[in-house]
Amino acid sequence: MAYSRILYWVMKWISEIVEIGTDVDEDIRIGGIAFVDPTMGTGMGAAGSVMAGAFCEYAVVKNAKVNENIYPLDKDCDLDTMAIIEPFCVGTKEATMIEPRKDEKVVILGAGTIGLCAAASLIGRGLTQVVVVDRDENRLNSARPIGTMVVNTTHEDLKEGLDSFIRNLSGVFPSPRCRYVY
Repeated sequence: MAYSRILYWVMKWISEIVEIGTDVDEDIRIGGIAFVDPTMGTGMGAAGSVMAGAFCEYAVVKNAKVNENIYPLDKDCDLDTMAIIEPFCVGTKEATMIEPRKDEKVVILGAGTIGLCAAASLIGRGLTQVVVVDRDENRLNSARPIGTMVVNTTHEDLKEGLDSFIRNLSGVFPSPRCRYVY
């Protein structure tokens, strides 16, 4: 890892394209807006995440390939709204990795930005049995309107809350053999 490094919050960002190199895809244009995931263009997979980030005025995206590590966006996109794209991608990726079926019950631990994005992604895929667990009532208040059930572990034991969730959905008590994976 090279030092000194450009500071960053995350490895993905929204940016204006101000310069392009040679042999660049025609969908990448100067003045365009793009979502950038530079870890995918390194050929190193997750190991590419040690690259410097974008907490800087300019950043270079090596080996830029449309829909692989750079995603052109509509020029009229509101950049403040588009700032949520990175956590939404993370939440969606996590929700997709479990390969959920519409009839499954899913529990999300944490009602932060990524947890809420995962919940929204699952609900958007047609799942109706999603519960979000957190200790922060304000965060849980954000989870309710998107269609989740919530468990506040400040006031309720996690196992009891999940038992209640299953009981409310099915009308029966969970089997004593019901296994929770934490």
